[in-house]
Amino acid sequence: MRDSYKAETEWAPLHVGRQLRGVRLAAEDARQLAIRSQAEAQAATDAETAERHSRMAASAAALQPAYRRIEARLAEAMDDRRAWEQITAGPRRLAVAADSELRRRNPGKPIEPLRSAEPRAPEHYEITNPTEAARAAEPAEWVARLAEQRRAFQEKLEERQNVMVPDEDPDYDFIGQAWPWQQRDPDAILQPPKPELRPCAGVEQLTTYEVPEREAGE
Repeated sequence: MRDSYKAETEWAPLHVGRQLRGVRLAAEDARQLAIRSQAEAQAATDAETAERHSRMAASAAALQPAYRRIEARLAEAMDDRRAWEQITAGPRRLAVAADSELRRRNPGKPIEPLRSAEPRAPEHYEITNPTEAARAAEPAEWVARLAEQRRAFQEKLEERQNVMVPDEDPDYDFIGQAWPWQQRDPDAILQPPKPELRPCAGVEQLTTYEVPEREAGE
C-alpha cells in the first residue's frame, strides 16, 4: 500500500498554475495598455505622438487573442491537474497512512521517506516571457509537450473510469467505479449563514397583528 504512492503520483499532470497566472497578468496588462494608448492617441496634440500611441494600441490589441489561446491551453492543463488530485485523493491518503503504520511497527528500521514521482517541467516548458510566446509564429516546444501530456492523461483517466468493482455475489452487477470521479460541485462548499434581515420598527408595527381585548377575554 505504501508503494502505491509512486504509481499514483507518476501520472500526475504538470502543475502550471504559476504559468497560467503569468499569462493572465500579461493579458490584462496588454488590455490596459491598449486602452491607455488609444486614449493617449486621441488626446495627442501632434500627429507624430498620436501615431506612436496608435501603433502601441494596435500592438497590444493584437497580443490579446494570442494570450487567450495560451491561457486556454494552460487552463485545460490545470483542469486535468484538479481531476487527478480528486481521483487519486483516496489512494494517496491510504499510502500515507500505510507509511505511518509501517514506521510505527518498525521504529528502529530506516525507511526512506515518501517521495512524489510527479514529472518535472523541463526548461523549455517554462513560459519565461509571455509576450514572446504570444508573438511566436510557430508553436513553442512547451505547447507540444502540453498536448502530449494531456493525451496521456486522458488515456489514463479513461482507463481508470472503466475499472468497475464487482459485487461479492456474482449474480449481481458491479457496485460502482473503482476510482469514482465527479466534476466539482460549487454548491458543496460550505457557505456562511445568511444574515437575518429584520424590518424597521414602522414596518414591523404595521404587520404585527394585535388581538382585540374582547377576543382575548373570551
